[in-house]
Amino acid sequence: MENNMFELAGKQPGDQTPDQKQKFYLGTAAVLVLVMLIAVPLAVFPLNGKLDDAKSLRDDVLGKKAGVQQQLKVLQDAETALSGVSEVKQSEYLDAIPDGVQQDTLIKNLNDLATKYGVVLSGVQFGLSDTQELPKRVNMSASFQSGYSDLLEFLRAIEANRRRIHVKTISVQVIPQASTSAVNFSLEMEAFYQGK
Repeated sequence: MENNMFELAGKQPGDQTPDQKQKFYLGTAAVLVLVMLIAVPLAVFPLNGKLDDAKSLRDDVLGKKAGVQQQLKVLQDAETALSGVSEVKQSEYLDAIPDGVQQDTLIKNLNDLATKYGVVLSGVQFGLSDTQELPKRVNMSASFQSGYSDLLEFLRAIEANRRRIHVKTISVQVIPQASTSAVNFSLEMEAFYQGK
């Protein structure tokens, strides 16, 4: 079929002069160079944005990997520390810093302590801390009513409580109409828990 095309044009495949062949090759080369000059930037420019995205993703993954490695180190250190601890002590640690917030247990615990020491629990508010530190923290604000001496005993009981509770601030207000040394007081506290 190739020979038929040349016959229709009146030429045979070998009839081209060297000058015509050179012009044909130069023309073909020029077209290829022109196509490459257009195609390469069209292919490379979109890749520049993708390259920046890929670098950003890589940096993000490396940062998260470092965070995971740091948390893994903390976990390994804790496991090493607990390996020599008896099961009774491990149970005490879990009571002090339980798995999960357990707000209902905190309220019951505070109410039981308050009742035991003659203190009336008026209200409790909770808010999770946004810190990444371990163990995690739950912030609490609670208001109470009691006698002054009961307040002191109640504070000692919170410090000695099995559940680890840290009293951050205390606000005390004396009730002037009361015949005894009655006080209203508020505590800003934080309790600790294990969690994600």
